Amino acid sequence: MSRFFYIAILIPPLFNNVYSNNLECINTADIPDYCIETQNYGDQFPRREIAIFFHHIYPDIGPSVVSNENINEYLTFINNDFNDGNISFVEVGRQIIRNSNYYNNTPGSFQSLKNSYSHVNAIDIYLLGPSGAGDTGSIPSQNVVIGSEWLGSHVISHEIGHALGLLHTHDFSIEIEDPIGNNCSIAGDCVCDTPADPDLHHGECVDGNCDYIPLVCYDFNDSGDVVDEDPYNPDTENIMSYTNLECLNHFTFGQFEKIHSSFSFYQILSDVEIILSAPSNLIWTNVQNHPLLQWSLINDPNLIGYNIYRALGESDLHCNYYKKIDFISSDESEYLDFQIDIANMKFANNKARYYVTSVHTNGKESFHSNKVQAPTKTRERSVVTLDNSWNILPEMNKPRTHHTATVLETGDVLVAGGRILTNNVMQLINQCEIFDVIDYSWTIIDSLNDSKYGHTSTKLNNGDILVVGGETEYGSIVCVERYDIDDNNWVFMDTLLTPRANHTATKLLDGNILIIGGFNVSPHGETSLSSCELFDEQSNSFIDVAPLNESRGNHAAIRINDGRVLVVGGSKAWGVEIPEVELFDPNENTWTVVGTMLYNRRSPQVELLNDGRVLITGNSEFGEIYDPTTNELTQTEEMIGDYRYGHRTIGLNDGTVLITGSGVNCEIYDPSTNQWSNTAPLPTYVNHHSLSKLSEGQILLTGNTNYFFMESTTGTAKIHPTLLQSLMIHQIYPNPFNSSTKIQFISKESNEIKFSIFSISGEEIFNTTIRAKSGINSFIWSGIDSKDKLVPSGIYIALMSNYSNTVTKKISLLK
Repeated sequence: MSRFFYIAILIPPLFNNVYSNNLECINTADIPDYCIETQNYGDQFPRREIAIFFHHIYPDIGPSVVSNENINEYLTFINNDFNDGNISFVEVGRQIIRNSNYYNNTPGSFQSLKNSYSHVNAIDIYLLGPSGAGDTGSIPSQNVVIGSEWLGSHVISHEIGHALGLLHTHDFSIEIEDPIGNNCSIAGDCVCDTPADPDLHHGECVDGNCDYIPLVCYDFNDSGDVVDEDPYNPDTENIMSYTNLECLNHFTFGQFEKIHSSFSFYQILSDVEIILSAPSNLIWTNVQNHPLLQWSLINDPNLIGYNIYRALGESDLHCNYYKKIDFISSDESEYLDFQIDIANMKFANNKARYYVTSVHTNGKESFHSNKVQAPTKTRERSVVTLDNSWNILPEMNKPRTHHTATVLETGDVLVAGGRILTNNVMQLINQCEIFDVIDYSWTIIDSLNDSKYGHTSTKLNNGDILVVGGETEYGSIVCVERYDIDDNNWVFMDTLLTPRANHTATKLLDGNILIIGGFNVSPHGETSLSSCELFDEQSNSFIDVAPLNESRGNHAAIRINDGRVLVVGGSKAWGVEIPEVELFDPNENTWTVVGTMLYNRRSPQVELLNDGRVLITGNSEFGEIYDPTTNELTQTEEMIGDYRYGHRTIGLNDGTVLITGSGVNCEIYDPSTNQWSNTAPLPTYVNHHSLSKLSEGQILLTGNTNYFFMESTTGTAKIHPTLLQSLMIHQIYPNPFNSSTKIQFISKESNEIKFSIFSISGEEIFNTTIRAKSGINSFIWSGIDSKDKLVPSGIYIALMSNYSNTVTKKISLLK
């Protein structure tokens, strides 16, 4: 790969729109040409501190080539290289930006970065992938882009030299510099202590000792005639030269004089001075479920106070996502955010993010402090001992079947798509919800782009959720969507190579996802698929892999301990069952038939046991065990119940397996005895549901009704205290609201409930009595007080109490 340092404009630029709204520039007509007269500083340069902000660019999915250690090394390079000029650089921020176009330096991406992320009071440094880029876009500049090809080198100092007004030592955009120095102040780089220099072509004219090789890069005189003498004696170690990377090591005194002189000519460079310290050591603590921010006080007579900034429900990409929420005086160094209830956030799966700035007497604002996040779901929960049992949970906003349920990095559970029974008609839905494992509540989030079932949902290495394929009312689809865990929305991805539904998606050891078989349903009929595809997490695309030996859909697949993938059961189109068992080897890209099941299983379930064997169930009163070391299939003891269709299995913490569905019976399989035993039955009939293991071992069942399974074998289990109470507030929706809101609550028995609304100051403004039945109840509050008068916008507290419990929740009224 060729090496290059690219400078877009080699004369003083008219400032572009990135800065025109933020900077007041001098009239460039006052400067006759670029070779401005430099001030003579003797040997005493004034102290300059320059703020820099590192933007660490990642691809959409996957790691960056650049590490935080590389960034620290860059900071060391530039501070060492500019030290002799009494210039130092202070890092005021560092962030990650995920964007493959930026990472790969696609055309126009540098300008887009500047438009989106530049600061008016810092030099922004954008660290890309292996693109070979080195660019400032203009001279002077506040933006520098560096490709990872230049890691471990002083190229970053070269580009910052451009940003601070330096040209290449071999520059001839103004006039060719005479090798004997007669025009050094008005030609070349306009610096007289950098000798005239031919283009050294990135080291082609420099040997391993950094010595110039004559007559290689210069062989013509001004008339174009070949000459035998080379008049140049360049400085091959100057940082602004196109020399070997290993030779770059210094700026000259004259170059530092030019940099310092530039500060008085270009407002853009004056603005990068730090005139006020930014707050440091910002931390947060939980104070009665509200974030308390604390930071180190700044001792500065020019400080008048601090601005507090917060972001909610937005990706943490840029300061502009943050909104100012308050200003406090300079003698204070903490802020309690009453508006955020850590244990009951309005936005599912989000965190409150903060930073703090200092405010100067002239109204200018410092750079911000470090950023902190106040995670939700930190409320302590009670510890109780329970037998194996099912506890009823609040219903989803849309109870459903044939959906997917995926445990997120936060421990919450994302439920997506499926089918819902409406007026005795089964309909597809695209609605998604998140179950909050602390608050035991459901929150509606961004919907899938298609209403579907038969799709798969898999967590990627970065925590995002990949939903693949499925069947809509028009048939199988190639659509692939990714739930962005930071932005809380669904985005389209590269499509499947083949439409498919009722397939499987299995995450491999390298993080890629193997998509297997399924059905292609269209108006022309239904076809079972043998084709398989691999989702490559680095390229965000699908590639063909070896096909199955037997086409099938509604099968089951699981990765075994050695990294291979086992596929069992399923059927061809229109119900022909497949007994063959196949293994996929990702290293060899091959499928091998390794056996035949003892029973045909049209919609099986598989579970990996602790000893590496696999339990297979479905469509029979017997399970069977596959042993990958011998490729043998052996029968389990007979089940007590009947789990033929729509059942589910999941491993428990003690190594046993729970089976549910196709009725109310539930059993546990013990691999050590090869036997099944009854456990607590479900309160109601379920099938085509989902089982999810939560972080503390509990099992969440989601479907037409939702339950919570606790294992007695774990000794103790943490659960929300309200599950043991006789009264709990289930959900308030909408919240915030502007006309009325429905308050759902659960009462364990029929009794009278006192319902009150309090202002945030504690004044009771509304109360009534509700006759509640056992189960879920609801009450509509229309934002009125006890005199039927509308109350103003604000935060209110809903309180419910019965003979033994009192529960509260916040309500926000917005008009």
